[in-house]
Amino acid sequence: MTRFDELTKLFDPWRKTWVEQFQEHRLLPARIAKRFQEYLGCPESFTDLQPDSRERHRYVSPTRAKWDEKIKEFRLEAWDKDFGEVDFHEDGFFYFGLRVFLEHGPTTFPKEAFWFLFRCKFDGSRFLVTEQKSRQELDIGF
Repeated sequence: MTRFDELTKLFDPWRKTWVEQFQEHRLLPARIAKRFQEYLGCPESFTDLQPDSRERHRYVSPTRAKWDEKIKEFRLEAWDKDFGEVDFHEDGFFYFGLRVFLEHGPTTFPKEAFWFLFRCKFDGSRFLVTEQKSRQELDIGF
């Protein structure tokens, strides 16, 4: 067995663990959004105000956080679909948001979107999730 073969045998378990952790990071924002929606007890989605519209919006949805180099801050983008990729920042955390629609009643408009920015890191045994504005750590239960 060559040294390269030995090194490859060491690399394979590390790569498998890395891929699994990357997948967990990718799925985490959607999982947190779903749990928060359940915690609030709100419906899953609502339909646009326009009579011919069938477009549905989630009351609680994950949003993508993108680093804006000009203002040196993250900005949140609406993202109703699943995340394609997770954007990691140079500080070792990845950032994402939750968009939560609040309303006077289920058939009333306008609905107002509130945005929450989170940072997250896997510490080897669990995800550390912190809400940026309050600096409060969340126990998300998985």
